[in-house]
Amino acid sequence: FGWIDIQQIAATFLDEPSGINAALLDMIGEDRPQLDAVCVTEMKALSGIAPRMTIGYTDISTDSMTLNPVFELRSDIAAAMIPVAGKVPGLTADSDAMMKFGLGLNLGGMREYIESYVGKVVDNPYECAELEELNASARQMVASLNQPVPPMVDNFQGFFLELNSMDGIDLGQPQIPDNLDVNILLAMDNINGLIQFGQMMVPQLASIDIEPNGKAVELPPALTGPVPQAVFAAMTDNALGLSIGPEAQSRAGAIAASDDVSSNTLIAVSMDMGAYADLMESLEGQMASEMSDFDPDEGDAAQTVEAAKKQMELSARLQRAYSDTFEREEAKLTHPENRLEMPTK
Repeated sequence: FGWIDIQQIAATFLDEPSGINAALLDMIGEDRPQLDAVCVTEMKALSGIAPRMTIGYTDISTDSMTLNPVFELRSDIAAAMIPVAGKVPGLTADSDAMMKFGLGLNLGGMREYIESYVGKVVDNPYECAELEELNASARQMVASLNQPVPPMVDNFQGFFLELNSMDGIDLGQPQIPDNLDVNILLAMDNINGLIQFGQMMVPQLASIDIEPNGKAVELPPALTGPVPQAVFAAMTDNALGLSIGPEAQSRAGAIAASDDVSSNTLIAVSMDMGAYADLMESLEGQMASEMSDFDPDEGDAAQTVEAAKKQMELSARLQRAYSDTFEREEAKLTHPENRLEMPTK
């Protein structure tokens, strides 16, 4: 366990140094920026947004270890961020997929955060010239709220993509592999409204008899385009599940109907390191083969190609060494109460 006090670090550089701080700064020859009193005050206030980071291992065993960085937040910032996290069924559920990536983001809550908190910066911009970029970013974010978007966008809660396999991918043939195995979930409030809107805009979608009952239906090839396998979709009141691959029909219904909903997770990532290393090794091998067929003129071009091939070989060896040690990695970014946490297992 340990911690970093962001406010104390900021004060070390913003205030006139004394004692051992002054000696250390003199030793490294670092010139302190000449800031006026307004800049010092505003920068200290910024350091209070996330005043402290704590970090420690919460579990160490022969099978796994879990590291958890915690970013403490100022109370008003923490409160304003509560509505931002979306509710996505199955986002944090255990998975043995090659890769799972998901985002829990309530766009309506994000709009509220920008209006309520970022809007304060626009109304009362920082006076310090060094912070003008923050003022500009705030103005840009608030201005983005005035862009016309469909009303249903604010219903968006998040998504996840679960990739089980993409064996057979060929960089020389830009097409979807025949044995793609993937699950996708889209979470929205009143997702039936999105489907109805889509059915008015896309004739192929209008022919699909899909209801918010969790029952999977097969999408017509005219709608799925270049995907060579059957695609199944299932819908509930707040989720749409899509699945391609083995047992896609039952999987689509299962992910759509999941009741494992996390209300404070912003990002979730999970990866099978061995499967990922296999994939990258295959892709890098294909790239090296393509480069071998390339016959550059003698000189710099040939040296560049050879250096690139050696770099890819080294990368593949490092990935394989890493995957031989770590079977799987999982990480989340969550917002419980007054902090941000990033537990990594």
